[in-house]
Amino acid sequence: MKKQLQAGFVLDCIKETLETTYKNSEIQGLLKQLSYFEIEINKSNQQFDNSEFEQTLFVANNIISRGLPTRPTLWLENQILDYFKDIVEQDKKLLEIGSIRQELKVDEIFTQLLFRALHIIDPEIKGEKTSKYQMPSWENLGSDFEEGFLFEQLPKHVSQMWTQLFEPQRELENVLRFSTNTEDEIDKYLNGSIQIFNEQHLDFSLEFPYKVNNQRGIIVEIDGSQHEEANQKFIDGNRDTATEKAKWGKAIRIKTTEWNNIQNKISVLKNLEEEQLFTILKQNFENPLYFDKNGLNALELCLIPYAIARIQKTILHLIFEGVLNIHSNEWNIAILERDIPCGNLAIQDFEEHIKTLFQLQGISYKLPKINVFVESNRKFADANFYTSTVIDKSKKYDLFIDISVLQRNGLTKIDETINAETKVLVRSSHSPKTKRVFKTSEIITYKKLGKRNKKENKFEENEEQVEQLEIIVQNIFRKTGFRPGQVEIINRAIQGKSVIGLLPTGSGKSLTYQLTSLLQPGMVIVIDPIKSLMKDQYEGLLKNYIDGAIYINSSLNAKQREIALNKIKNAETIFAFVSPERLQDDRFRNDLLETSNLNKNYFSYCIIDEAHCVSEWGHDFRTSYLRLGDNARNYCKTKSGKTIPFFALTATASYDVLSDIQRELDIPDESAIVRLEKLDRPEIQFKIVEVVADFEDKEDLNWATQTILGQAKQRALETTLQSIPKYYETFSNDTAIIEEAKKVFNGKDIRLSNFQTNTFFEQKGKESNAGLVFCPHRKSYFGVQDNADKLSEHFSRIGTFVGGDDANNEITQSKFVNNELDLLVATKAFGMGIDKPNIRYVIHFNYPSSIESYYQEAGRGGRDRKLALGIILFNRQGLNSSEKIETVDEDGNIETHFEETNLSIDKKLLHSFHSNNFKGIGKEKRLLAELLTEIKFPSHKVIDEIEDRILEEFAVVVKLKTWSNPAGSKKLYVNTNVFGEDFGHINLNNEDLPFSPSHPIKPNAQSIANRIRNIIVSEIEDGIGVFEWLNKFVPSHKEIGIEKLLSDTNSKNEFQVVIPFVNNEIETIAEYLSSSGLPFTARSVEKAQNFCSSGEKFIENLSKELGNPIPDDFHAELKKRFLQIRNEEDTYKAIYRLSVIGIIDDYTVNYHAKTITAYISKKPIGHYTQQLEKFLRMYNSEKKTKELIERVPFFFTNAKNPISREIYQCLGFLIKFVYEHVADLRKKSIDAMESACIVGLDDQQGSKGFKEFIDLYMNSKYARPQFLPEDTKDGEISSLEIINDYIDRITTDAGGEINNLKHLRGATTRLITQSIKYSENYALHILKAFSILALEVQYETEVFIQEAKENFTFGFLKMVEDENLTTDEASVIFNNFVKRFDDFDFRISEEIQDLKGYLFLKINTNWTKNFTNKFAENYA
Repeated sequence: MKKQLQAGFVLDCIKETLETTYKNSEIQGLLKQLSYFEIEINKSNQQFDNSEFEQTLFVANNIISRGLPTRPTLWLENQILDYFKDIVEQDKKLLEIGSIRQELKVDEIFTQLLFRALHIIDPEIKGEKTSKYQMPSWENLGSDFEEGFLFEQLPKHVSQMWTQLFEPQRELENVLRFSTNTEDEIDKYLNGSIQIFNEQHLDFSLEFPYKVNNQRGIIVEIDGSQHEEANQKFIDGNRDTATEKAKWGKAIRIKTTEWNNIQNKISVLKNLEEEQLFTILKQNFENPLYFDKNGLNALELCLIPYAIARIQKTILHLIFEGVLNIHSNEWNIAILERDIPCGNLAIQDFEEHIKTLFQLQGISYKLPKINVFVESNRKFADANFYTSTVIDKSKKYDLFIDISVLQRNGLTKIDETINAETKVLVRSSHSPKTKRVFKTSEIITYKKLGKRNKKENKFEENEEQVEQLEIIVQNIFRKTGFRPGQVEIINRAIQGKSVIGLLPTGSGKSLTYQLTSLLQPGMVIVIDPIKSLMKDQYEGLLKNYIDGAIYINSSLNAKQREIALNKIKNAETIFAFVSPERLQDDRFRNDLLETSNLNKNYFSYCIIDEAHCVSEWGHDFRTSYLRLGDNARNYCKTKSGKTIPFFALTATASYDVLSDIQRELDIPDESAIVRLEKLDRPEIQFKIVEVVADFEDKEDLNWATQTILGQAKQRALETTLQSIPKYYETFSNDTAIIEEAKKVFNGKDIRLSNFQTNTFFEQKGKESNAGLVFCPHRKSYFGVQDNADKLSEHFSRIGTFVGGDDANNEITQSKFVNNELDLLVATKAFGMGIDKPNIRYVIHFNYPSSIESYYQEAGRGGRDRKLALGIILFNRQGLNSSEKIETVDEDGNIETHFEETNLSIDKKLLHSFHSNNFKGIGKEKRLLAELLTEIKFPSHKVIDEIEDRILEEFAVVVKLKTWSNPAGSKKLYVNTNVFGEDFGHINLNNEDLPFSPSHPIKPNAQSIANRIRNIIVSEIEDGIGVFEWLNKFVPSHKEIGIEKLLSDTNSKNEFQVVIPFVNNEIETIAEYLSSSGLPFTARSVEKAQNFCSSGEKFIENLSKELGNPIPDDFHAELKKRFLQIRNEEDTYKAIYRLSVIGIIDDYTVNYHAKTITAYISKKPIGHYTQQLEKFLRMYNSEKKTKELIERVPFFFTNAKNPISREIYQCLGFLIKFVYEHVADLRKKSIDAMESACIVGLDDQQGSKGFKEFIDLYMNSKYARPQFLPEDTKDGEISSLEIINDYIDRITTDAGGEINNLKHLRGATTRLITQSIKYSENYALHILKAFSILALEVQYETEVFIQEAKENFTFGFLKMVEDENLTTDEASVIFNNFVKRFDDFDFRISEEIQDLKGYLFLKINTNWTKNFTNKFAENYA
């Protein structure tokens, strides 16, 4: 039995040394080709059942094969390198940050020897050994002439080495289609032949490990007389054309009739010996490396790891095939080393590897005892790992392995003198021909790594188990150990349970899921929200020698997606990175089901990276995360059929965000949430740079003042960048900062060893000091491009990153990560998950919308645990502005008014982003009404409709494009979205519409063309030309809405509704304006409504497009119509709302047709209310939820049908709730971030104060579970006792009054801004007011004193309402507060006393209003 397997190990230091001298393509090609080897098994017919330990052995197999090649275990690396201590050195800088890396200290000559060692050839196969009587490969030859060519002519006219290099009878299809990398496969697909050559073989082929003269290989064909026949000549011509297109060069055809002239025919081979590849091969053949001690060292360093990987992979294969019996007491294994010493090390390493996996499960080692008997080749007697023993031929062995790395298969036979139950010949492959497949099975439940001590609120590790896991993390990722929080997250996940992990940026979130995934026998689907993050994580795996990974996003063309999908379906990958949108695609869902149901390949986890994107409460909410949990459960199947475990990770999440994550992923267990006690990053220091603009006499916030500030900030940005070395020096010299960091990092110094102010920006490569500048916009003064252009005058190595589908993003990201750029100017799209260790400074042009956002983005810096700076350009100059305020009363009526405000431009900018996320109650209700009553479809071209139909019928994306010239020629081009892959064109001038295919002819080309022609002929309107008809617009139309179908007794119980991404309102506005004499197109109207949150702003933008003010007569109509514009984002938001209350059961997205198909079923009355109640209960107490639900029936609606009435009332209440709570809390997050910046401006507090504010916001002790959350029952309970208790704590708790006040301020600020329950808790508001005043009243900081007064006012009035206090009772409590505060600081009570008049006026007003309402209700 013969089979090609894939496995290979390479030492980091070898690869990195080679990369300093040789091309990456050469090194990768050599290492990849060495990872393929052949085995030939001679065995008895007995078959053993080894399924008992299938899961564990599958994991071992997948770890060994995770990369081609990959790293050996750390134990094995150390065993090998211990013999080379004089040329190996530990990288101490990396060790400081917890990474293990050896460096090879060798000269250029030794590097050349290492490169030579990868060019394998057996110097022993020469002379008599190159005859068919000695080489078993002759059995594959088809004629005497082929034998003569291989064994006689090549040695005679070229060199004996060629006999080893040529592979006989390789399948032609394999040469044309197979590749070890996607880029090569795509290239073959685009440029190769479409013809299929089934069952056809090449006489001789030689695949190069790396390209020679841009060719992949060379082919020799021996042609007998039959090749003179016309039919065979035609076939040969097609074969040659196909191989040429595949870049295998022109086949050398040698006619048997010209045998005497063979020397001239194969002279090309002689010429090839001048090329590097063959020069080295010939050198190795004629002057073996093992004759020289340095050469022998090079062979051992390069090839021992490969030989070991082959033995280990072979043993696992034999177990899977039932050849070896895992239930035996012992295995006696004999290993004959034909060249590279490897046997003893391979078995020892194999046993340790398997033993560790078993111990992690809490079970003792279960494989048989292995007795190994090794015999080495005497020519390697000077090798460090040479074994002088000889295999005892009188003994019978369970397994005999005859291994050679230098030999290719088919050159020698197995040693028949050894008596063994099973004999295996292991040889190098001539060429890679098979795909690596990973083994999948049921999820393993590992032993616990520890348990959480709830009393002390910490995770207590089981040291013995964690030590075993550390072995794995060292083996795979070369990390010395784990960072805080990682073990607890992994602990839950390796037990097959879902986990929600919160770890600070730079603390190794990715490692937790990557390590856990490799410990399970299955694939994982990784959901990443943005392409840059997907690419970063994918490349991070590659850097760790894990190439069993793919990603699917919009950057891939159709063929690349097909290849990636096939790798999932066939388990040719472990990690599959996809966007959340992918799970909304019907075809992708079916592919996932095919993976498990048909192909029997299974998943272990669904990883949700940046999980906060699930929640509308979060700062990065994405509607595409909707139904993510259900989709993963339904389509990513485990072998057992149990629900797939979720692995949700984020650096920042509020309590309500966590609730949303739990709800969306259906993880109700609170113990599933793992978060660190402290999220501080001591290596990051902060500086707030105040920018003061000269507004002269301008007092209003408008474009002119924005321009002035933008220019001022651009100047400040340049100055700040120039000052960074000075700032860096200041922080480096601050002993307190350095010593504090040492406490966290076990004594390690965060200062740069090579820091000098004058050379800070001159460092290159890994030593460079890279920087990030975050801008809120793409363009303009606050934009990426403008600032990058400005900075390019001072920085030559600068790039931009703007998110979306910008073509330059991937290139720029790679250049920045690989140190080819020193400065990147980016939008927040670059703020998630990008891992670059040497970012020394992160500058924000404008502060972000929340502390969580800032923490995420600033956290890009200092990932190597060296000092990094976070800098914010901050402006707080107030300017006059107005803000549209929408409110909903208890009956659902919307009230709108404008409020005069005094805001900074920085804050106004964030408010505009907020308005774009929450576009208004009225607008949302109108858009929902459209989907419920009459769904509006935009107009489209006939040609677009035909594209959709072809996609539906053929599952092929086509791009149809009409073309004409002045001479009257008209064509319809049929293209795809793959560059260079065109089907051809249809001639529109001829009545029969002839099709001219592109060459080579693509699959389905004729069928697709025929279908297009049929559509044209059967559907074209009379009196119109084909060209004109194809370009004709199909007018917009309307379809019956969801609510109408639900209330229609004649409609089906289950139905589908198609919803276009956008409606036709932009077109109708353009028509309305143009028909009134204002020259507008749909394109200009669309531009005006982009990023527009109000009708007033829309009119302002239309005026800019027109170049003149829009007349007043149009304003009212345009404001009304603006509310009816539905863009893609609006549509997804509406789908989200409809899903929350249970109207939409599921939906899929057709991105080509730009439509959403909603799956809907009729529900009984009360269902939508129940779903709304379920949603509200996630954020409110049981009592509060019931109070809210009781109000729903009072919401006004014109609907008469009971179902319709319930739908409109539930949606109306949902929107009211979202705007009063979600939108409000998101807005308060802006205030909290502004407060942090103001603290950071203080000369006394500076970076320390800013860090402390953020730290206390994120980590205050009073926000820990055992304090305010427990005392208030997660915000549900509020009382005077709680207020008094925490005021007492300020003086009684350890830490000192000031520190305790800061903790109280941080806790109340965070809780109030992060959860509805907490936001309405009066005790928290009053405690927040008290703590702010106690800290700030002495400094007379007006902004904070005002904030405290607002909190006290809200809290006191809420207390009166919740406790149903009389005016007299309220007065007593107020006076008690004044006395209590006065005891602490009389200035606090003075500030509170100022509020008394207003508070009691409000109390009396509210009492009168409530009395009147109650009287009116009773009277009615």
